[in-house]
Amino acid sequence: NLYYKAIDELEDALTFELCPFPLPLFDEAVMRKGTKSSLFKAFKPCTRDFNAESGVYIIDGGYLLHRVIWKRGSTFSSICNNYVTYVCTKYKSTALVIFYGYPENETVGGTKCAEWARRTQKQMSSEVMFDETMIRTVS
Repeated sequence: NLYYKAIDELEDALTFELCPFPLPLFDEAVMRKGTKSSLFKAFKPCTRDFNAESGVYIIDGGYLLHRVIWKRGSTFSSICNNYVTYVCTKYKSTALVIFYGYPENETVGGTKCAEWARRTQKQMSSEVMFDETMIRTVS
């Protein structure tokens, strides 16, 4: 029967020397880029109603960066105030904004840091230092 055939195949597979890491995850010693579409298909739509007044909104800071327009000649302090105003207006007082960063030591962070390291091999910008009184100069 099918069960015993699977057991036999498993025993045959385990007779080979095992690899230190699962090969399908890696390509030339670096982690391959995943496909988000296959993960997205695994989610089912939520049809349950919820009370938005009693809920807490958790907002991705990266998403939020694209929602507020930076006016020409604005200081970073006024840009920050615009973000706070936007969040308070759209989400009331029940909002948490999360900016997820990567740790300095990429070996600590797991697969997310491995993906970040893979992407940074392609391109990297210079470090930018600023304070709240500086006026933005890039559009």
